[in-house]
Amino acid sequence: MPPRRSNKKTNIEFILGLTLGLLTPVFAIAILLEYYPRVNPNEPLDHFTQVFLYSRVIIFAVVLNAAVFFAGLRFNREGLSRGILIACIICVLAVAYLKFFYE
Repeated sequence: MPPRRSNKKTNIEFILGLTLGLLTPVFAIAILLEYYPRVNPNEPLDHFTQVFLYSRVIIFAVVLNAAVFFAGLRFNREGLSRGILIACIICVLAVAYLKFFYE
């Protein structure tokens, strides 16, 4: 059995994982602007394109978060993984909101 970590260290890992998980969409937006060079951030988009791009960015961020989540589990960083899991749930709720309630 591995030694128990202190609760303070787990809380710091949780906050780090939550922050990392919530900042991943920023990284995904940078990749999106590189991948879709026709998208100009200064131009307004029509509704369909806007919902399509936002949902793609958030889904891409969730996939990146999943990779970090499983890496955290692999290296016994449960607090980090727990924070990333909460961030993924927040991102999935954002996609559901965009798909069903955004007008």
